[in-house]
Amino acid sequence: MTIFTLEELKNTVTLFSPLQADFWSENSIVAFEHNNHKTGCILNVSGDQTEDIEIQWSSAVVKNGYKEENKFIEKVLRQFHFSFAGIIQTIM
Repeated sequence: MTIFTLEELKNTVTLFSPLQADFWSENSIVAFEHNNHKTGCILNVSGDQTEDIEIQWSSAVVKNGYKEENKFIEKVLRQFHFSFAGIIQTIM
């Protein structure tokens, strides 16, 4: 099983700047917590291969900027694209 730490994305994903990676890491944490996931949750990625990935984070985020539902949904969708880019790059 692969362990994927959200705060370490800036060291893993070279597709984005470190500042962008921090932004998307925070969005990822908010999205996971909004859906009642806790650090250590398991993400099953299926494709040509199947991989279980443990998603971890330790940062506490201030959710004041995520209260407007339309903006929240927009940020969540973007974070999933970002997270999958990082996960795929980590696995490969």
